Order: sequence, then structure tokens, then C-alpha cells
Amino acid sequence: MGYYTVSEAQIANYPVIVARTGYTGEDGFEIFIKGEDAPQLWDLVLAVGEKYEIQPAGLGARDTLRLEASMPLYGHELDENTSPLEAGLGYFVAKEGEYIGAARQRELRQKGLSRKLL
Repeated sequence: MGYYTVSEAQIANYPVIVARTGYTGEDGFEIFIKGEDAPQLWDLVLAVGEKYEIQPAGLGARDTLRLEASMPLYGHELDENTSPLEAGLGYFVAKEGEYIGAARQRELRQKGLSRKLL
């Protein structure tokens, strides 16, 4: 599957949606499944992956990977007090035109930043 693609599939007779849209910086996949089928598929994935020594990882592990890949997340590293420019995301912000926050972004570009998220 290409990066940022989604596909319907079957895993062990369970209909699933597989996505390659992760926001961790690692090459991985997300599996979407009906809630009532999730525990059985979870157990199956762990059992099949045992020979590869796979282990569950929580949000702390995900956040560490995401931060190492310089992928900030709103509500964590980004908030209403952190400009996209301060977060190193200026390439996503239009330099011209009108939008909410446009005047502030132009001001920061002109005057320079007093802080930067690293």
C-alpha cells in the first residue's frame, strides 16, 4: 500500500479497513474493525506476532516516535498559543491572502520569531 492510502480487506475472516496513514514517523498500518470483533483480532495479531516478539505499545511510545520524527500534534506540542511558524510548520501557512490569523503570521514573518519549538 502507498503512504496515505486506505483499503478494505479481510483479516482472518474479519472485514477491516487498513490504512497507512499513521502519524508516528514509522512505517506502519492502522486496522479499523467492528468493536465487537476487536478483542478477537487483537489476540490473534499478538499470537501470530509472538514469533516476531511483537508487543503492544501505548500512547507514550507513539508520542516518542512522533516527536522524534518532528510531527507535532495539536493539543500536545501545538496549541492556540503556539504559532505554526514557531512550530516549524510555516510551509503549511499561506504567505498571502486573508484567513483567521493571517495578520499575526505576516507579523511574525516580518519581525522574526522570539521562540521556536524544537
